[in-house]
Amino acid sequence: TDFLTYLLYNQLLFYASSLSWLEVHAVTGHEGQDVTVQCSHTLARSNGKYFCKGHCSRDADVLIKTEEGQRNKKIGRLSLYDNGTGTFWVTITGLKKTDTGTYWCAVKRSIIADTFTEVSLTVLDGTVCHTASPHLSLCAVYMFFVWIFLLLLWFPPTVQRHVFQLQQ
Repeated sequence: TDFLTYLLYNQLLFYASSLSWLEVHAVTGHEGQDVTVQCSHTLARSNGKYFCKGHCSRDADVLIKTEEGQRNKKIGRLSLYDNGTGTFWVTITGLKKTDTGTYWCAVKRSIIADTFTEVSLTVLDGTVCHTASPHLSLCAVYMFFVWIFLLLLWFPPTVQRHVFQLQQ
């Protein structure tokens, strides 16, 4: 009976995990910005996780990978955070147009085949406003000067002269 229970458990695990093949997560980001992909897999609390681009059939396709029990990893522009509940997040920083493509969130399985969830990433052209620092954006500076310019245009010259005379 233990062997039958073991077989039944593995069959259920296989069918539950194979459902993730049906999911396709569509993610969109802008050039230069960051994007985070959430990946959830059944019964994958302490399993190793990995994220790959393309067919995911070779080791060269794997972009970032954690071993069993490992929670965090960062390689270049990629970071992987595993909260230990079967959900993990992959962040790609400084998106490039060449990052557009098909990716796979994957979980390393010991008895059955690894499980995968497809991610379709589209990188759009960068936005007009880029962050200059954590506290100040070029867009805000630009908008400030536009506002001042429009304010000066809005006031008629007589009001400007009146304000100027009051200051003298």
